[in-house]
Amino acid sequence: MLPLTGYADRLSVRPGETIRFHVANATGADVEAKLVRVVCADANPAGPGVLTEPVASPPVAVAAAGEERAPRGSYACVEDARRCFGAGGFSITCLVHPTRLSGARQAIASCTGIPRAGASDTSASGDDGSRTGHPRVGAPSTAAVAPASVSGFILAVDERNRLCASIGDGEAMRDVAAVPRPLAERAWHTVWLVVDTDAGEVRIGWAATSPRFGETPLPSPHVARAPLPAGAVTVADAPLLLAASNHLLPACHFNGKLEAPAVFDRPLTGGEVDTLAGGGTVPDASACWDFSRGVGSSRIEDTGPHGLHGSLVNVPARGMTGSQWTGREMCWRHAPREYVAIHFHEDDVEDCGWPVAFEWTVPEGARSSIYALMLAAADARENVPFFVVPPKGRATAPVAVLVSTFTYTIYGNHARPEWSRDPQWTADWKAQAAAWGAYPHNPGDHLEYGLSTYNHHTDGSGISIASWHRPMLNVRIGYVTYPYPAIRGSGLRHFPADTHLTVWLEAKGYDYDVITDQELHDEGAAVLEPYRVVTTGTHPEYHTRETLDALEAYRDGGGRLCYLGGNGFYWKVALSPEKRGVIEIRRGEGGIRAWAAEPGEYYNQFDGEYGGLWRRNG
Repeated sequence: MLPLTGYADRLSVRPGETIRFHVANATGADVEAKLVRVVCADANPAGPGVLTEPVASPPVAVAAAGEERAPRGSYACVEDARRCFGAGGFSITCLVHPTRLSGARQAIASCTGIPRAGASDTSASGDDGSRTGHPRVGAPSTAAVAPASVSGFILAVDERNRLCASIGDGEAMRDVAAVPRPLAERAWHTVWLVVDTDAGEVRIGWAATSPRFGETPLPSPHVARAPLPAGAVTVADAPLLLAASNHLLPACHFNGKLEAPAVFDRPLTGGEVDTLAGGGTVPDASACWDFSRGVGSSRIEDTGPHGLHGSLVNVPARGMTGSQWTGREMCWRHAPREYVAIHFHEDDVEDCGWPVAFEWTVPEGARSSIYALMLAAADARENVPFFVVPPKGRATAPVAVLVSTFTYTIYGNHARPEWSRDPQWTADWKAQAAAWGAYPHNPGDHLEYGLSTYNHHTDGSGISIASWHRPMLNVRIGYVTYPYPAIRGSGLRHFPADTHLTVWLEAKGYDYDVITDQELHDEGAAVLEPYRVVTTGTHPEYHTRETLDALEAYRDGGGRLCYLGGNGFYWKVALSPEKRGVIEIRRGEGGIRAWAAEPGEYYNQFDGEYGGLWRRNG
């Protein structure tokens, strides 16, 4: 973790609006904050260097900035889940497709809690691994270790890649049963947990839904049974989590796809389990979540009698092929019953959820330009750039610079392959940053804030969701992408490279406004019409249908569009319909790409459209 860092709740703001800054400070010292206008963000001493101007109106301190965690890992949360469970026992069933059996515990479903006052253990991790988790997004953040759970259940994959069950006995979570045969990676399994409190027994098992190509069908099912521990408290008054455990400090995140999780308010019979193992279904579930519904949202819908709908945290991938995918249809909108899976990852990051430390209401008449919040605490320094755009419907200059914040976000925290593969390259990058007084931190050293969509998840799948609600270390004043100035000059890309244009405009005496692609997406060509000329930056690569249509309408209506970039207008992206700043890219077939989406998973979950190259979007 960085000793001092932060992010803004938005990347662009108009006069009269307020921008808020979320800050994490582990230095123990007070944070000093000031605002500057950024003219040039290139630290290269051979050029003009970093040029900023102080802003007279200071940011307002809202709260002291303290140490914060970065909550990684996606999961589903169902509140008030206790209504799913019966007094005499219950059952959990789910289709499971692991994508990284790493030898670490991964929860499939859990409902754990602390049923008695004062029952906590901050000196040990607990069997659910609670010390290694992170606070739930939206929950109060804490640097303290959450109390270990002592009631409820966890259905998980254990350190030996076996399906296992843990039950609380009022003192701790106890592993009670494990299926001897391990699960297979990248294969579908039906799994179940049956807790029969009347009989004092736990039964778990799994069955392969179909053999992988070229394999002999496995004997099925694989089962284990064990007595309930003395004093077992099998149901907790706590949320039900899918793909994680411990709602207080979610941990043990699952890597892989889940499909059709269901809860029964009774123990399933042996015959019913045999039906599940044979690929059939058992009716009358007290809760059953259909992941094919509301694919573009963070809501999971319960089709059971109680309507216990849940929410997704950290934006796992939806519109994923399920156990019944035939390959006949490539778009989830056209065959929803074949796209009933959600792909969860232990390293998904959408929103750090840190408290607001500073805010600034942009004064009327403020210049449209690039700005940054400059932070200092003890020896630590940080900067958080943002953009002030002109009042809606007005131009304050004849030239508009179109800033590609979608591209910045898609590339946010790009850990270049050289960082991990070439120690000399890494050492030279650090040496050059130090010599230039450039930004000293690299995403390759700080995976805790999540990586870019040019990187991979720990299970090898491509990262498809990006968000600006987290520190983006390569969107910083003075950030250098490449060392070796003899080869690459200043070695800049994206945000700092775009300030080469603004420093040139100011040196030549041209007045300009800054417009971001967010305003272009929201308001269309109307936001560009007042300008004599609109110029792109250096790398306008990622666009929505709305931004591309707006640029074409401006051009075709007589506007002057000056394309100053490379690799522009290449990939289609989709924006979250629920939360500004969350962007999706599906890298479909074709094009130069860091990774390729799996067959059948080329269509964006946010808008249901093909997510590949613009030349294939028609």
